[in-house]
Amino acid sequence: MKHLILYLTIITFSCTFNAQEFNHIYLKVKSIPKQTYKSINQLHDLLVKSNYSPEEKTQAFAKFIVNNIAYGKRAKTPLKCVNSMEGVCQDYSELFKALCDISNIECHVVVGSGKNDSQDIGFYSSNHAWNAVKVNGKFQLFDLTWAAGVVSFGDFTKKFNPLYFNTKPSVFILNHFPEDPIWQLLENPISKNSY
Repeated sequence: MKHLILYLTIITFSCTFNAQEFNHIYLKVKSIPKQTYKSINQLHDLLVKSNYSPEEKTQAFAKFIVNNIAYGKRAKTPLKCVNSMEGVCQDYSELFKALCDISNIECHVVVGSGKNDSQDIGFYSSNHAWNAVKVNGKFQLFDLTWAAGVVSFGDFTKKFNPLYFNTKPSVFILNHFPEDPIWQLLENPISKNSY
């Protein structure tokens, strides 16, 4: 139990440090007014400056999505998602990928099982989507849906959770099991039975 508490404390501290490192990005994102976009390129150009690094761009895209998209109805396209300001996990992931694609940042939509409690295990073959994005030569894991807030009794409550921004694979696997084991990003991938 002591090891678990220490581990969670370290994760919380690293998330806080990460947030401070990108505070200038988060402030810029927060200043963008709500509007209707004609294209994802228009949104992209508002979010990033030409001198942003790929990591700063990734943080800007992710923070905009978690700040502005509420969990709700399936939007079906990134543009509809951003203009309706709602979507499901697939929409969050596809919008993030679309923004990364414009910046030539390798990003994948990963599908698999997300579990909130033990009853979720094995119930669905696939019930969730998230992203693996390559920054500085390494893949990072982002779940912008879970970072944006929580759904309780069918109602979405916006509550930012930085744990799902660039989460360590060893932590991410505790509640995210990708259909393709390559996206575990673990040296020794685990089996579905172990999950």
